[in-house]
Amino acid sequence: MSVEPEIITTVKAILEDFGTTYVTASGQLKKSKVVQDLENYTPLLMEQLLSNDIIRKDKLL
Repeated sequence: MSVEPEIITTVKAILEDFGTTYVTASGQLKKSKVVQDLENYTPLLMEQLLSNDIIRKDKLL
């Protein structure tokens, strides 16, 4: 049994809120798209990640 850290679960939930932009219809993460948009500081993605209390608390970003 695998237990994901809360931060991973939180990031996945945020990415899923974007529909199929970052996650396929079958639930697979589009890693290259996530990395590309993080590198480009895509405003909406950055805003959603940085506005999350768990991510800010862990100072991941």
